[in-house]
Amino acid sequence: MKINLSKNQYMNLIKLINIGNWVINSIRNKDEIIKDFEELEQHIYSYHTSADYNGIEYDENLKSFFPSEELLSELEVYIQDYDNEIFWNELISRMVEKELLENYTEEELEKMNDKEFYDKKFKLMDKYEDEFEKYGIKRLKIDNKE
Repeated sequence: MKINLSKNQYMNLIKLINIGNWVINSIRNKDEIIKDFEELEQHIYSYHTSADYNGIEYDENLKSFFPSEELLSELEVYIQDYDNEIFWNELISRMVEKELLENYTEEELEKMNDKEFYDKKFKLMDKYEDEFEKYGIKRLKIDNKE
């Protein structure tokens, strides 16, 4: 297969490949890394000279390509935006789940029809979205009682 890309498309592909591989492999131990993605990333990076793109550097000692510091700084903005959004979404989702389970047994939740369940869930989501939008984590506390 052959894919023709403009320089701009190649630069965007590099960014997508880097972030995609980071999402997939950054959470893994070295022995758990999915090598297919690492190899694909290296393969795509290897075209940087023919694409006349200087955002990729080659380390002769490691025999590997790496994003330049400038490119990493640019990508970090995307990653931080993503992490921030995921943090709040996950926090809200888990707080809602926690409160639902505090207020209802699993049996009661299973017996609810979809409308009733989602009305309760969305009401709690609104509550936590408002809370975190207004106060951030300032009023979030850990209860040491078990």
